[in-house]
Amino acid sequence: MYHEPENVGAADRVLKALQAQLEQSRMRQRVRRDGAKGSRKPDALPVPDTPGQRIVFLRKQRKVTQKTLAEAVGITTATLSKYETGNSPFRTDLLIRFARELATTTDFLLCLTKRADASEAEILSETETIDNQKRSAEQAAENRLHVLLRSLSEPHKRLLIDMITLFCKQVEEDPNCYPEVIFYQMR
Repeated sequence: MYHEPENVGAADRVLKALQAQLEQSRMRQRVRRDGAKGSRKPDALPVPDTPGQRIVFLRKQRKVTQKTLAEAVGITTATLSKYETGNSPFRTDLLIRFARELATTTDFLLCLTKRADASEAEILSETETIDNQKRSAEQAAENRLHVLLRSLSEPHKRLLIDMITLFCKQVEEDPNCYPEVIFYQMR
């Protein structure tokens, strides 16, 4: 028989607060992005940070229409739109075709490098630097988490575990609720 943890109500409130913070963060990013669009030249735009946005970025930079790119890759315009908006996960074969048609690398499309036209040696060097930075950041986050976890009482540790379990179930049930979680799992 399944027994719900005592503090499910508290966990739900914390999750709702976290969701609200995430939505506020997304809204601030949209406002910053939309506000900055009018004040910059097209080539001065920052490199986007999702594969779909990078395809749009390169397509516009190279003055290629959605229809032309979709035909070249062998998909419909509607499917291309889903990839560009992040509503559909990328298949490896299509990612390679996108890279070929847009004269870039799959590493650039997968956000592993910031330069669309870098040589293989430059990409390897930059990827290694990015990997080292990620490892450093992950190690710092793990250390901070470990310190915080050690400072909690046993009931609070159990509550935290229950909250994480609840969050994981929610992501499994509705992956579209947290698209950034799915994106990071793919990396």
